[in-house]
Parts: sequence; C-alpha cells; structure tokens
Amino acid sequence: MKINRFVFQKPINLISGEILEGFHLTYTTYGQLNDKKDNVIWVFHALTGNSNVHEWWANLFGDEQLLNPKQYFIICANTPGSCYGSISPLDVNPATGKPYFHAFPLITIKDMIAMYNLLRIQLGITSIKFAIGGSMGGMQAIEWASQMPNLFKNLILIATNIQQMPWAIAWNSIQRLAIETDETWHKNLNELSGINGLKAARAIAMISYRNYETYNYFQREENEKQKFNGFKAESYQYYQGEKLTLRFNAWSYYALTRSMDSHNISDAKSTAIEKLKLINSKTLVIGIESDILFPIEEQLIMANNIKNAKFSIIDSIYGHDGFLIETEQLNRKIKEFINRKITSKYTKKMKESRYNNKAIFTQPTLHSFMVFPEDINYAGTLFGGKVLAEMDKAAAKAARRILYGTDCDGCVTAGISKINFKNPAHTGDFIELKAFITKLGKSSIHIDVYVTREDLKGNIQPICNGNFVFVSLKNGKPFVHELELNPNLN
Repeated sequence: MKINRFVFQKPINLISGEILEGFHLTYTTYGQLNDKKDNVIWVFHALTGNSNVHEWWANLFGDEQLLNPKQYFIICANTPGSCYGSISPLDVNPATGKPYFHAFPLITIKDMIAMYNLLRIQLGITSIKFAIGGSMGGMQAIEWASQMPNLFKNLILIATNIQQMPWAIAWNSIQRLAIETDETWHKNLNELSGINGLKAARAIAMISYRNYETYNYFQREENEKQKFNGFKAESYQYYQGEKLTLRFNAWSYYALTRSMDSHNISDAKSTAIEKLKLINSKTLVIGIESDILFPIEEQLIMANNIKNAKFSIIDSIYGHDGFLIETEQLNRKIKEFINRKITSKYTKKMKESRYNNKAIFTQPTLHSFMVFPEDINYAGTLFGGKVLAEMDKAAAKAARRILYGTDCDGCVTAGISKINFKNPAHTGDFIELKAFITKLGKSSIHIDVYVTREDLKGNIQPICNGNFVFVSLKNGKPFVHELELNPNLN
C-alpha cells in the first residue's frame, strides 16, 4: 500500500461557474501497474470514507477476491471536499490566505471526475479493468462511465443512482440544517465549528442508512415493560453521532452532502437515459432490497438502459449500509459477474422505467400470491398484512405462468392486503398462525409465496418467490424452521 499526493497547480473551471485555483488529491494505491497498464481497478469511496480501501472493504481484499493487489493495480482517490487529504474547506484559500470555511466552492460529482481524469492522465492510464463504487462512490463511477463510455472494461455499481432524488436531497438538507443550527457554525470559525450539529446530522443520517426493521431487530428493548428513558435506540443515535465526530468534521460533511445533491449524469446535450445507452462497459448493478435511501427502482434505471448490464439484489437487514456490511454477498455476486454467471430474469422482464429530467419513475403495484395446501383456509395475517379471501385463479395462474411457466391446479391461492418482506418474521403474525395450526391439530404447514409487481402498462415483473414452513415455538416465541424469501433475480 502506498499513499500518494497529486497536485494540479492550474485553475480549473467548476460546473457552478466558480474557478478553483488548483487542487490536490490524496490517493492510495495497492499492487503494481503492469507494463501494459491494463490491470487497473479504480475504487470510489462513499460519503465519509477515505482512500484506504482495505479499512472499509477489508473483506473484498485477498487472493481469491476482486481486490487482489498481487494481480491488480488498485487505486482509490480521496473525494475532493473530504477531510482525508484532498482539497477541503479547511485548506487555505489563495484569495484570502485563510481557510476557505464557508467560501469553499461547490464541487459537483462532475467536477470530481474532471479532477480524477487529470490524475488518470498523469499516471498514464488509458484503460481501467474494473471500476467499483457504492452509494456516493457509485455516483462517481456512473458519472465517469457516462462521460467516457469506453474507459471501463467492467463497471460495478452498488446502491447508487444516476441522479440524486428529492427523497435523498431532503435527508441531506435536514442534516445540513442540523449543522447550521449549531451556533459555532457562524462565529469564531475553526476546524471544530459545527461539531455538535454534525452529531445530530449523523444521527439523522443513520435512520436513512438503516430502516424500520433494522432498528426493531437491533435496538428493541430486551423486555416489553414500559420504559421512560435510557432507550437502546436513543443511545445508539447518540453513539453514532459521537463516533463520527472523532474522525470527521462538519465542514467536509456539509460540502460533500451538497456534492451528492448535485449529482445528475445528464448534461446540456444528452438526457441521463441517452448517456446510459452509450456506456459500453460490462456492468453489474447491485441493489439492496431493504435500502430506503436509494431504493432498487433507482438501480433498475441503470440496469435496464446500459446495454451490457446485469442486475442483482443483496438481501440484507442493514438497509443502505448493506453495501459496506454484506461483503460476503458482494464477493459472491462479483465472482459470478466476472465468471459471467449472473443472468437476471428481472431485467429481461422489466420494461424501461419512465424517466426524464424531472425524474419521474413508474410506481408499480405489488401483487402477492400465497399458495396454501388444499385443506387450509387461513384468514389471519402474514408478513404485516391481512390474508385475503381466495383470489381470482386466472390471475394467479397467469402470474405463475409468467414467472415459472407452470400453472397451479388443485391448490388454494390467496393474496395479502399489504406485504413487507424486508423482515418477514413478524412475531404477532406467527403467533396467530401457530394458534391456527394447533387448532387444526397439525405440526406444520407449508406455504409457497409468489410476489410480482405490475408496472403502469400492466406488465408483470417477478420480485421474489420462496416458501416457509412454520413449525413450533422456540423459547416461548414462534420459530420459523425453514424460511427462504430470496429475490428471484440471479
């Protein structure tokens, strides 16, 4: 591993119209660049990451993994605006001789790519074997690929998008508001200005990085007795805010969230979709089913419009943060992609989502089909929704035929009024089901689950299929002996 510094001493015109009088980038390299300079992997880090990839994606490093320094020359540049070595608001403004602070210009994702490209030219790299990035890192990767469609041989985009959406902008804006309400943000400016605001901002962000089920699983109180203070969820929020302030500052956080909100790969000449269609990289797009910040609809825009793209889903309780945590799944999917074993029924059956400069997506309708044994007439709740009466057999058969090429004769099909597969183990539902099974005198029942979504044109798309066998109580709580509700995507 080697930590390097790239200094560019000429003015650079920013997208905002401002001029930056030069810049510097800290970047980390692993391995050796071969004679042909064609063994390059360029990694893009996320919002508060750094260029030391082994510190935050350690499990993607190794002889059998993608990030293998013995085989590849791996490079990661610290994002401009960050506090880990590249130009940032705490650097000296040449115009004043003092730190930029509030005068630090907006550096958009497009500006970042312009800087990285100058570094690439300096290193003499003309082709990049793999580019990989998640979240904000993925924004940089897709922006660069859209500008230079032939630069990357392989492109791996994880939990990211082609434009920052209003939902994510809203999350970032309230984080900046939290920083702005810190009185130290406005007077006696120094590197610690806004630090308490940053604590609040990070606590807010964590809610969007995880989700309802994450908190219910990990931060639930150990017993159901009423409490008045000292909640686990509350202490967790304080902990996350405090933790970030030990390694990051409010200046960089504020600047980089603005950079994220500027993200949009379209330009004056081409729409985002037009630019996607020009990309020639073999591409793997990965979404996280439980991600509420960058939902999979955003990844599907890329997967359905990049000509050589495959789409896959990570099953994780961790929400958006799954791109950093679920490295075992990432490794498996990346290996399948490299070996060209990923085939996605999802992308083949999906129609193009509607998208324009106002970022209007289709809002598909979910349909769930529960196939029960013939002697079961269950009318309770499952997966957070009420099991409906027997559904239209023709509709159920049509869905199954599209998904699997088979019909379901002689079985009872029901639907659910609403469905939540992000964490299937709804305790109350299973208690109800257990009572029903016991009343029938059975030890278990087997239920098949099929879920589709229907787009605005009536096209049916598979989401997932699976089954579960409800068996018994374990430690006084319902226990699912077998549970498989994995997306039918690869």
